[in-house]
Amino acid sequence: MPCILKTLKNKEAAELNEMVIEFQKVLKEVAAEEQELKSIIEGGELGLKMSEDLESEYTNLI
Repeated sequence: MPCILKTLKNKEAAELNEMVIEFQKVLKEVAAEEQELKSIIEGGELGLKMSEDLESEYTNLI
């Protein structure tokens, strides 16, 4: 990426840098939401429970 930045004008480089920073923020937010959703699902907070037969079959598949 340094080669690309050298060829860009200062304004373009600054705009690109801002876009990269914003993208990184969004990516972190998505990762945090994904982790929260995994915790909710794994913790059974959705109120959904597998039957014992289904849970056994699921465990065998893993």
